[in-house]
Amino acid sequence: MQIIDNFESSFKKFLDARQSWNNYGELTSNENILMPNGFKAYCREEDKWYRLFTEDEDDPSKYIWKEESNIDEVAAVASAALALAQESSNSTTTEDITANIEVGGISEGDTIQQGKNLTEVLKQILIKYFPPKIVYTTSESLVQKKGTSINLVDFDITITKTIENLNSYILSLNDNALASGSNANGGELIYTYSTPFSTNTTFTVSANDGKDGATENIKFEFVNPYYYGKISENDLNDFTDLTEEVIKKNTSKKVSYTATAEYLVFAYDASYGNLTSIKDKNNFENLSAFIKTTKIIGGETYNVYISADKITCSNFEYTFKI
Repeated sequence: MQIIDNFESSFKKFLDARQSWNNYGELTSNENILMPNGFKAYCREEDKWYRLFTEDEDDPSKYIWKEESNIDEVAAVASAALALAQESSNSTTTEDITANIEVGGISEGDTIQQGKNLTEVLKQILIKYFPPKIVYTTSESLVQKKGTSINLVDFDITITKTIENLNSYILSLNDNALASGSNANGGELIYTYSTPFSTNTTFTVSANDGKDGATENIKFEFVNPYYYGKISENDLNDFTDLTEEVIKKNTSKKVSYTATAEYLVFAYDASYGNLTSIKDKNNFENLSAFIKTTKIIGGETYNVYISADKITCSNFEYTFKI
């Protein structure tokens, strides 16, 4: 059975809503929408297309957007340079050339100096620079409960060359080198840090390739946990009967409750601020159905939200937003 024959689509809208943005500022400030490496987006105010370069598609904060170069211009420049190289006896540039487009590894405004070898010019045009890659694992979680201590942590760090040879790569703390290497293609740093610490601490991995290089911060944070659950009486003096979750500040936290004529509880570090919304799984607002109090438990101040009435539910989800 033939359902559709010679179907053609004709729309004025983008097939993917992620492709259209008001302006470049809105595009680069995106924190929630995920996109694949190489994705192209259009900014209406600038009337330009931009291409995404990222090694971590799950983290929009690491997205790098570059104005989409005209492919025909790139080919024309490369062809012209190749023709010059073939015809010229010394194969070097005869004057300073300042680029007015971004192409390959050449940015708009860059100047190619007179006398530069044309092979090197072609490399700049055809080979785009990417920084070294840094991947790491640690034996301890990067998020720890405040009041606890990390006595020892193992680092396993892999540094990989992308375009340029590496000169060095270093693991450091407060500008003090802990471990280092200098293999041109990269290598592995395995190190055990055995000095106990119980406050926020940041280790730094840097890779030097003679250009931009790469830096990765490995940050251990000590935080007050989130607590949630149910209580039979509206009288909370501690968090003993609640679920504890040690995570960083989250502006939106989903919790599933099962209760039988009980009060629902949601508590977190008071320094994060007040809740602005509590929506159930049906997207109904319930902020007014919870009563907020401030309690000091274990020497720490918490915002505690307790349902005004006893509730009976099964695997019923609420979304708490700060």
